[in-house]
Amino acid sequence: ALMNAASAREDFERARELEAQREQQAMEREALRRPQTYREWVEMMAQQGGEAAIVQLRGWAYTERRRRKPPQEPERRNRITGVFGDDTDPLPPKRAHVMENWTWRVNTATGNVDYLRQGERQFTDEGWGIVFDSDDAQWDTMLTGLLLARQKFGPHIDVSGSEDFRERTAVLVVAYRLDITFGDDALEARRQQLIQMRQQRERAREAQKARSATQPQRTASRSPEPKPGLSPDGPERW
Repeated sequence: ALMNAASAREDFERARELEAQREQQAMEREALRRPQTYREWVEMMAQQGGEAAIVQLRGWAYTERRRRKPPQEPERRNRITGVFGDDTDPLPPKRAHVMENWTWRVNTATGNVDYLRQGERQFTDEGWGIVFDSDDAQWDTMLTGLLLARQKFGPHIDVSGSEDFRERTAVLVVAYRLDITFGDDALEARRQQLIQMRQQRERAREAQKARSATQPQRTASRSPEPKPGLSPDGPERW
């Protein structure tokens, strides 16, 4: 079974490489027939979400960075990365699982992919990480970025930035029972603590239900228990 899974993965990766090569070749052929420069044509294809075009923009940006001194990265940017820090390309936006009413655009200078809601950029897939623009990102924005990071990097991630951002990320992971663990020991310990707190509350609710079942039924109907959800103040406490 493991051999079959490995073989299937190899076939999938090979098919993706062939598709990217065909897309690259198609772009080059089209560039020869159009009055645009090759760069202009690649930028146009990238804006349409073309995977090979985004990779080409990333390559040009990397070459340009090699020529110049790297810019100083802002301190404590809120970001979600893979544990191994691989310098990967942005996830092709057409394959990104984002919420309804979200849009995207490709930065033709860098190949980064911005994700927007109501026309405003909320976070950016910079390849190596999902970077948030604000220290005050809304809960649903953080959840969208977190799910994108899970799709992109897998279940084992790192979270950097302000303590508030790290704490809220851990709360979302536990509130939505996401299959995610953290590479940072302190944040992973916090996730485990939040799980224990949730389990204690669940046991307390079950005990209350058991006690209520043995008591005489009251005529007044009880309000249904709230379901976990998002509000401006964050996920309800499970």
